Amino acid sequence: MAVRRVKRLRGQSLIELVLLFSTLLIIFSGLVEFGFWMLEYSNLVVAARNAARFALDDDYRFVESACTPAPSPACFAGSPPPCATDFYCKTAFIALNTLQQNKPAVTLDDTTDDIVISVFTFTEGAASVVTSRHPAPTGYWSLYGNHASAFSDADIRDELNNRGVTQHTSSGYVLVEIFYNYDHTLGLPWITAFVPDPLPLHVYTFMPLFSAAPTPTP
Repeated sequence: MAVRRVKRLRGQSLIELVLLFSTLLIIFSGLVEFGFWMLEYSNLVVAARNAARFALDDDYRFVESACTPAPSPACFAGSPPPCATDFYCKTAFIALNTLQQNKPAVTLDDTTDDIVISVFTFTEGAASVVTSRHPAPTGYWSLYGNHASAFSDADIRDELNNRGVTQHTSSGYVLVEIFYNYDHTLGLPWITAFVPDPLPLHVYTFMPLFSAAPTPTP
């Protein structure tokens, strides 16, 4: 009887060990996948920020027909790119360049991903209202034509209010958005059962844009 009891306890311990190991494996693999996701997400954030920071001293009115509404891959083939005078093209090029230089490198899929750039103005006494948005007529520029801006004028108004932009101020802003589908690195079924694969990501950055500020009336 004692021998049977010992064997039964060993079998129970083995089952508990397998269950515990399986649970730990699921948790560990989830953390690893989350780490890969965070690395690429951070890369996207840096790319959007660098592009918007580059654009803040540029003039949004410099537009080349070859880069509107979506430039061809040749636009980004060289350095400087053929569309070097185009505001939107240059801004997107900075984002793409950052995505490739950072580690891990992120490559946008021109059939699903996108970079969307919007320029908008609000005038003194109407800081909570967007008075103009560029480029016309859509109010946004899309690199690959896969996405529109995720921000309506009302959304922008709320963002400005949340950032403490008050009335009695005239200014312009540039908004850089990156849409990216993250493909799971591990692709394990117990993760994809709960997290979409690919996982749609959307990052954005607002920056002041001096060229979009309204010109005071003399």
